[in-house]
Amino acid sequence: MRILSIILFISICVSSCGDYDKRSTLKAYLGDFGDVMVVTDRDLWEGDFGDSIKILLTDYVPAIMPAQGQFDLEYSSLENFTGSARRFRNVIYLDIGDKLNNQESNIATSKSEYALDQIIVYARAKTTEDMLELLSKRYKDIINKINDEEVKRKQQALAFRQDSAAIENIQRKKGYNILVPTAYKVLVDSGNVLWMNKLSSIRDDDMEKYNVRDIVITTYSYESEEMLLLENLLKKRDEVLRVITFDETDSTYIRHQEKLEPTLRVLSADNDYKLEIRSQWTKEGAFQGGPSIQYIQLDYDNRRIIHADARVYAPGYSKRELVRELEAIIKSITPVKN
Repeated sequence: MRILSIILFISICVSSCGDYDKRSTLKAYLGDFGDVMVVTDRDLWEGDFGDSIKILLTDYVPAIMPAQGQFDLEYSSLENFTGSARRFRNVIYLDIGDKLNNQESNIATSKSEYALDQIIVYARAKTTEDMLELLSKRYKDIINKINDEEVKRKQQALAFRQDSAAIENIQRKKGYNILVPTAYKVLVDSGNVLWMNKLSSIRDDDMEKYNVRDIVITTYSYESEEMLLLENLLKKRDEVLRVITFDETDSTYIRHQEKLEPTLRVLSADNDYKLEIRSQWTKEGAFQGGPSIQYIQLDYDNRRIIHADARVYAPGYSKRELVRELEAIIKSITPVKN
């Protein structure tokens, strides 16, 4: 069983394992999850240009209420971007040319340049106007790139403490691999449904002071492309949740919250089709709700859809990093090939 955990950990880490000699000389990056350092001229940062950049890069995380920005921004001037500042985990370097610089507007990324598994996003443009135009068009690409790297880092952290027995059981019975941190408990393992959760911060004298991280994974036969339409995926998810979360004592159950428009992001296409849905959930008949992230992939070889739904209930807590943890787990799902 221990071997399975090791294999899963290696599979998560292998994509970040570049040239060994270079990596062995690099120190660890600095900063916490969601921290981003912006490097630009101080006068620009403290003026209207900087205000516009801050608005773009602190765009709200979808479906989280109260609203929370994508990143916690730090700042470094060009001249102070040396020493430990260069080891920041996520860096956005704004390179604005002068009148003699004819560089085209573009965005490029660099991995492990000054610190191990660090990412630097270089945004280049000739003028501040060109830079604002570039970032206005591409800021979501930058946000997604950095957040995708943060998910990989979270997976690496979670992989150190896994429930190897649960991983082996899920692989054998469900036909897919998934990270199962030891803090998560399997509640339902029946047929094509798996439900596990993590309950934390309980206070005996105040049961409202807790948070719950729920993950429900369902597999079902793939029959047509229409099954992968947003409305059909939300309908299927509600059907599953109504069955497994229905409470006979008060007739409550979990369902999709229609008041907030869901967001959809296609992660890959064709036979390796994967997509992400962010929305809110509510408890029918009760005053509960919170953010939800779904990860859907087409297991083409086995002609099925693997549909993972992860939800947070954390009244009074910041939810961005709780959702990131769930995202890291469900995006570790890998079908077992027959």
